[in-house]
Amino acid sequence: MFKATAKRSLFCVGEPYVLKIEYRHDAAPADAGSSLLVGYHTGDGAGMVQASDPESPNYLWIESDSDAKFTLTSGQQRHSLTPFPGTVLGDMFVFELKVVSGTLQPGDTVTFNFGEKDNPASWFLPGKSAESPLKFYYQLIGVAAGAAGHLAAAETPAPYGGKTSLPAFEENREWQYTGVKFDIKAGDPVTADVLLPNVVEPNQENEIRIVVYDRYANQVKNFDSRVMLDLKGAVVSGLSATGFSTGPEGYALVPMVFEREMPYGCMEFNVTGLGGLKTNPFKVSSDNGKNRIFWGDLDGRSSLSDGGPRNPDDFFRYARDIRGLDFAALSDSCLGLARPGCWQNFLQSVDNNNFDDLFIALAGYEMLPVGIGPRTVYFPDCAGKLVVGVSKGSEPVLKQSAGGFTFVDAIHQLQDFDGILKEFGKSKVLWSGRRCGKLCDTDTKALGLFEVYSEWGASDDLPTRIDDSVTVSQVFKQGMSPGLIAGGGGRTAKAGFTGHQVSSGGGRYPAGLTAVLAQDLTRKDIFSALEKGHCYATTGSRIVIEPKVKLQKNKIEVKLFVAGTADLDHCRVFKNGKEVHLELFEGGDNAVIVWEDDKFSANDTCYLRIRQMDGETAWINPTPFAKK
Repeated sequence: MFKATAKRSLFCVGEPYVLKIEYRHDAAPADAGSSLLVGYHTGDGAGMVQASDPESPNYLWIESDSDAKFTLTSGQQRHSLTPFPGTVLGDMFVFELKVVSGTLQPGDTVTFNFGEKDNPASWFLPGKSAESPLKFYYQLIGVAAGAAGHLAAAETPAPYGGKTSLPAFEENREWQYTGVKFDIKAGDPVTADVLLPNVVEPNQENEIRIVVYDRYANQVKNFDSRVMLDLKGAVVSGLSATGFSTGPEGYALVPMVFEREMPYGCMEFNVTGLGGLKTNPFKVSSDNGKNRIFWGDLDGRSSLSDGGPRNPDDFFRYARDIRGLDFAALSDSCLGLARPGCWQNFLQSVDNNNFDDLFIALAGYEMLPVGIGPRTVYFPDCAGKLVVGVSKGSEPVLKQSAGGFTFVDAIHQLQDFDGILKEFGKSKVLWSGRRCGKLCDTDTKALGLFEVYSEWGASDDLPTRIDDSVTVSQVFKQGMSPGLIAGGGGRTAKAGFTGHQVSSGGGRYPAGLTAVLAQDLTRKDIFSALEKGHCYATTGSRIVIEPKVKLQKNKIEVKLFVAGTADLDHCRVFKNGKEVHLELFEGGDNAVIVWEDDKFSANDTCYLRIRQMDGETAWINPTPFAKK
């Protein structure tokens, strides 16, 4: 039995506290060699406890009335591509209390102290996310069989993940919820987003979306304030300053009507108490052109694999309501989706969250073909096939579900990318590479998209480069010409998440965004545009790029209109993976980029990288847009 003995159960993000959790042993006597393992979620920024230094943060120590003697092992990080049995977590910090002599008797208590009250340097950090409470789980190891609280090994396959040195840890053993949780609230507001569509029509009511964030990018709910807009000559019906409340869902929608057309620009605004900020670039025009720009995240995780406690519905809701995205795709691990019932739940959530002309939900998942790193497959509908392709090391097991789809828990025949492609046959799917370990020959015919940026960093020669990934220049050097995309890829189930360094290790940067140029906001149009490569990637800012490309015989003409979210710095052009042109901008957030090459053969490739003064970056492959 566990209980929290802390004086409070609600904490503020990013603030350290002293916690106490009391364990009362109500199982059979635990002799020397028995262990109690305790685990909690890492992905929301909780500190990793350590039992060695009382002068350092997250210090863990124990008190006990038992005659037994114990050792306390510092927390160790565990990661799995499937949730640990009994939890919805694929990431945990686990610490171990081991009986080294004597016996832990029924009724004995052990108090776990997270930090020392009179020593703030030792206090524990509960987390940096206000979207889910901090919960604790446990396992008892080595307790006599048949005793109360004994946890037998589960029949389910072990999670697919890395190893640690915790000697008592068994991957397929069921975890139990302790009943202890601590709620975490958002911090003080520090910034805000005011978002508009890229193109708004004059004399039509448009909604401005306002979201207020704390320093860890948690939306601040029920925030009441006023927004004051610098209209820069725009004629707007209504007031230039208006009150708003983010309400219980964490966002506000404020109606506004623009009465005349305007070119692209960012409207400046001031939220009382937060200072001056800018909207995304937008224009007021009755002519939307052939294609509109839609924004989305193509690399999401959820509780179905290793996305933490938030489920697929939470992921799509955050994308639509908080980040104001037009589309989003889940790309959970195939291993997580292969668990009983998960694939059907996944598809049902995608279908339930798809609304043409409002928000598009796409289905996809990630595989790990042997030796080449992650590949993601996307589907044009909710009738996709689940095939699990994994790295080497597991026995082949092929199963047929009642729903008629084939899935493989760990099938040896599908470890290579060729085998995976054959399993899909002539089905209409779209493949993407992300954080690729290396490229293979099959990529040249299959890879339609390449993720150049995510919360893990950039697959490019930039300071945020992902060390174990091939770069975008290497992809194009090998003759491939995929559409360039960006996304989250972290383990927060928050599409387009703007936070950074919320947790240690990977996923420490803000999420990237994918811009899709399509005629209408329907699943059919979004998928078709991605299939054609009519897209580009950014590091998260909604940089507008309108391409005009001509390709005839051996000549290519590229003309890009760019509207940045800040002053533009430079543009680099790469042909066959090698830089061939550098253009420096003279100031301002709008520019027209022109590049021509009269020796551009059918086998040549190119892409452009545009960088702003604030470091925000966009990548685009212009050739799919070419009029031939």
